[in-house]
Amino acid sequence: MRDKKNVLQAVAKEVFEQRTEKDWYFSKLDRLLQGAPPAQFYLTFSSAARKTSKDPLQLTDDQVHRMQSIQPAFNLSTWTVDELARVSFMSILSTDDNQTVIGKLIDAADMRESVALYKGLFFLDNAEDFTLRAIDGLRTNISHVFDAIALDNAFPTQYFEEDPWNQMVLKALFMQRPIYRIWGLDERRNKTLALIMRDYAQERWSGHRQVSPELWRSVAGFGDENFLPEFDKMLKSEHELEQFAAAKAIIESKLPQSESLLQAAGINKDRLPSWDEIGRQAEIEATT
Repeated sequence: MRDKKNVLQAVAKEVFEQRTEKDWYFSKLDRLLQGAPPAQFYLTFSSAARKTSKDPLQLTDDQVHRMQSIQPAFNLSTWTVDELARVSFMSILSTDDNQTVIGKLIDAADMRESVALYKGLFFLDNAEDFTLRAIDGLRTNISHVFDAIALDNAFPTQYFEEDPWNQMVLKALFMQRPIYRIWGLDERRNKTLALIMRDYAQERWSGHRQVSPELWRSVAGFGDENFLPEFDKMLKSEHELEQFAAAKAIIESKLPQSESLLQAAGINKDRLPSWDEIGRQAEIEATT
């Protein structure tokens, strides 16, 4: 992977060269590069929202491509100008003490600061050292903070072991977050997670609550004959997305009954949407 810090800093410099906050950004950047004390970093980080802008970040196609070359889950639509400034400043800190400095900031951060901090962890040279911090951050019930870790972020798929990964996916469903935006979701599927998803679906149904069609994406590939009652229920659902999700999970699990099950449900396997399309449509329906 290309040097994350160098690419990030290059894009940030290009952005702020064209902005009215240019002088403030580069003066603070220079001071931090010269080894400013932690107190100066805290002050600079906290003032970024006032000194720059909370507006959506605007990048060229080339800049987006470069950001995605180092952080493949990078989603421009979720970033703001002040977040880019804050993450840029974070990346300058020495790996000798950035765990202590950033750790103290995480403990005292407000919501917007927390979002920038968790988005920025991946760009640090010693990102792996912050794995426990990221896992602990997922305890939040604030969706913006949770999303900064779990969605559009390659950090969890690269650094989380199986148990925290599974718990993150489960909580994303519980919080009704769009899990199609969890990077590496298909590559990190596992039998334990499939069983967790089945139990969660049964619990939801017993409480007469709906189950997100995205849940079955984490079952795909691991749904054996023990999952047939759940698959049958989904195939008979009145909601088309649930039928599609069940059909895809059945096909990808390579159940010997797949052809007969889909035929009985009247589903053409060649016309099934992708998992991402199912996720996007479920997200739209959840907000309308």
